[in-house]
Amino acid sequence: MSESARDRYTEMLQQGYDVDVIRQAPDLDSGEADPSVVEVQNFLKHYGYFDYAPVVALDVAPEPGRLDDVTVRALTEFQMRHDVGTPGVLDAPTRELMAAPRCSVPDLVGRPSVRFGTVCAWDRRNLSYQFCRPGAPSLTTDLAQGLVVNTVRRAFNTWAAAGVGLSFRVITGGDIPIDADIRIEWRQSADPDSSMVGNVVAHSD
Repeated sequence: MSESARDRYTEMLQQGYDVDVIRQAPDLDSGEADPSVVEVQNFLKHYGYFDYAPVVALDVAPEPGRLDDVTVRALTEFQMRHDVGTPGVLDAPTRELMAAPRCSVPDLVGRPSVRFGTVCAWDRRNLSYQFCRPGAPSLTTDLAQGLVVNTVRRAFNTWAAAGVGLSFRVITGGDIPIDADIRIEWRQSADPDSSMVGNVVAHSD
């Protein structure tokens, strides 16, 4: 991944927005302005909608506080992607969805993922997982390690027993961590690449 792509992804993750301001914003049509639109724009920036290719193609920065063409296009993509509201209109259903608790990872970045080589499903159903990350402790200290490991293993067993053809094997010992399909770790809420506080309730790479 290029440094510019990494920097852009980090910038998106660090872009904050105020859900209370978004929730209390008025209904607005294309071209209208209100100070609350700045927080809507911050939301759209955080979740990658200003990086969406048709938005980038406009080659214009959004005008802060206004539902200008670039903001409307980003807003419409959010609405179409989540099947909410009237496309291009900042209406109550759209504001409520924006203010709802959700994962902090951007919905899209307008191009193949800046972190991974694929954006499609796995091409196999036999997956591996590992409790670790190079150079960092992998398990919580709030519970006994055995309890944590067994709980996660039971969760994978539940998926394996669901009848959809999935199977999981744990990688342990001297195996290289990056070889696992899934890595499990506990991290601080003030994560360096995603602050899981406030309205953000989950983070998945």
